[in-house]
Parts: sequence; structure tokens; C-alpha cells
Amino acid sequence: MHQGRVKKTAVHKGGCDCIGFVVGVLNEVGRGDIACHDKTDYARVPNGMQLFYELRKVLQQVPDVDMRAGDIALFKFDKNPQHVGIISETDKQQTLIHCYLQARGVVEHRFDEIWQKRLVAVFRID
Repeated sequence: MHQGRVKKTAVHKGGCDCIGFVVGVLNEVGRGDIACHDKTDYARVPNGMQLFYELRKVLQQVPDVDMRAGDIALFKFDKNPQHVGIISETDKQQTLIHCYLQARGVVEHRFDEIWQKRLVAVFRID
């Protein structure tokens, strides 16, 4: 859901987009100090460089090769950075957790070659 920030509950069907998902996770893990920088005044296809600069303001950018579970990854579509997700790990294999429009929800899958090619930058909370 574009610009959504509502968690699914027993009384609400919820809805979020990719950055809304990350903001919600940050709030859940007690990092509201970062989540409070959230903005919802972006277009359906956001200005990717603006997203990159906003992430860099509040998070530490790390080299792609140093990526680890818990990092936030920025991805491009059509050469425009416009999607984020959280890197995870299962059975010593990196995975990606993100709110994905095609799946109409939050998904976790292998961080495969397709997603590796889309990777623009990696950010760490601390």
C-alpha cells in the first residue's frame, strides 16, 4: 500500500509499502529514534536519489561486501533506486525480507543474482 504505515492487527487489515515496512520494524525493535525520520511525501515512483540521501542521513552506509543480517538494502528498478528491504540469513544463506507489490505483502526469499544486480547501497543501523 503506497505510503502505508499500518501494521496488520485483529481489527485492521493493515497495509504498508517497502519503506513503511522498514520503519515499522525499526519501531518494533526499539529504534524509533531512526524511524522518526520517516517521510510520506513521496510519489508512487519515488526520487531514488532522494531516498538514498535520506537513508544516508540517518544510517551508516557500509560496503556491499560487508553486508550482514539486519542491514537495510536499497535496490533499483529501471535504473532508479526506489525499493528497500532488510537482509536476513537462514541456514547460512542470505535472504531478503521486504514488502513486495507483486506478492501483495511481506515476503522472504533468497538474496539471489537478480536482487544482487539491483543492489545500490547497504546501510547499517549501528
